[in-house]
Amino acid sequence: MTRMILVFCLLFLGVGRVEADDEAIELVPLSNLTFSAGTIPARVGQASARAPGGTDLDALLQSVELHAPQVMQAQAAAEAAAARETIAAAPFDPVLSGRYDGRMTGFYGGQVGDVEVRQRLEGMNATFYGGYSISRGRLPVYEDEYLTNRGGEVRAGARFALLRGREIDPLRVALSNARLATQSAEQKAQLRILDIKAAAMRAYVRWLYAQNTLAVYSELLTIAQVRDDAIQKAIEAGQLASITREENRQLLLARQSQKIRAEQMAMQAAMGLAIYLRDQNGEPMAPQFGTEAYLPQQNPFRRFTVEEMSRRTLDGRPDFIALSLDIEQLKTSERLAENDLQPNLDLKYEFRRDFGDGSPTREGTDHKVGLNFNLPIELSRARGTRSELMARIKAARAELRLLGDEVGLALRANQMGIVATEQQLEIGRSEVAIAESLQRAEESRYLAGASDVFRLNVQETALANSKLRVLNAQRDHDLLLVEFFAVTGELWF
Repeated sequence: MTRMILVFCLLFLGVGRVEADDEAIELVPLSNLTFSAGTIPARVGQASARAPGGTDLDALLQSVELHAPQVMQAQAAAEAAAARETIAAAPFDPVLSGRYDGRMTGFYGGQVGDVEVRQRLEGMNATFYGGYSISRGRLPVYEDEYLTNRGGEVRAGARFALLRGREIDPLRVALSNARLATQSAEQKAQLRILDIKAAAMRAYVRWLYAQNTLAVYSELLTIAQVRDDAIQKAIEAGQLASITREENRQLLLARQSQKIRAEQMAMQAAMGLAIYLRDQNGEPMAPQFGTEAYLPQQNPFRRFTVEEMSRRTLDGRPDFIALSLDIEQLKTSERLAENDLQPNLDLKYEFRRDFGDGSPTREGTDHKVGLNFNLPIELSRARGTRSELMARIKAARAELRLLGDEVGLALRANQMGIVATEQQLEIGRSEVAIAESLQRAEESRYLAGASDVFRLNVQETALANSKLRVLNAQRDHDLLLVEFFAVTGELWF
């Protein structure tokens, strides 16, 4: 952190190269921003006297996607949801079990071995199993069921739910909801990444505004410094009184103070942007101000109407999709509550066949069919759960409707704001052109001896204020473009 602060300080002081540890760090000196008639920037960050290169928006967004810790947090949350889905699928894994019983002492010396594979199906509430058992020696009469012929016994069977649990049951609901939760978590992660990118772009706009503001105050200071040198030479030649330089020095000191405040603002904005702008190792790095540092200015509503953009947004916006998935989870749980109001009716089928020598009573194939029925009497819990879920579904649908209305209204307000700031920018450019004309005229009068430093300062300050108003309007315009991205999840260019 100390090293990064040093780098930023040197950057804003205009140092060209410093040595840190064993590495040489190249720093780009700040360039003065010069406005002239017809070259007022159409966007924050556009200037005629700017160093080539610079941190562009694509580099920032790529840095966020690859290295931002906030993005890694969001992705980790989605990965955790996927792990919970794997856990929910565990009851449907095949189960292999084995058993051995043997008497070491006593009258009976029989031994029994058994192995079984059991599989529960996802598509229906049914369990299939198959097994093999074999016995040796004598077993007591109460364990006759374990006796087999010499070659052992093969068995297979299945259990089916015919009423309660036929279409839905707690295990399948848990798995279905886990899958929906995974999809919802992925969408929420995308929404979180969208928010992070929007925050990074807002920091980028603030940094561009701070850099351009610094350039305006740097230009004012440069003018005062150049004039101070000229006044000093005129005083030495006996053409001006010494008080003239004192008047200009007063302006120079005031402008130095303004530039220092602008440097502090630019420093803070750069530090805020460095949270999102990182190098290949994920370390925060200083943004570079150059010709590529700007925000694209295409108006998104020239391609799509508000209504079209609203439909596109609701079809693909992550939080809208996530909320729809949450509603699906509630509807699945509601079906489970309705299922709990039904009676149980289970069907079981099994066949067994012994092989080899042994008792004739165990020869041939046995087919067994069984039915199990029970009727729940206490249904208050199921009815209450169903009513609660219906209420939650109603609330979620209302939230979905509200979200759709908010998106439509936000896009409408965004369109109106972009149009208004475009108009402000056009007015601001005209204002700057007039202020430049008045400043040049006053400067000509000053050079002709028909004006003074005070009047010249008034025109120079008015010109600087006009430029700052253009920059303010540009910042508001660019923040509205970022807001469009935050609402729709789509870039406007």
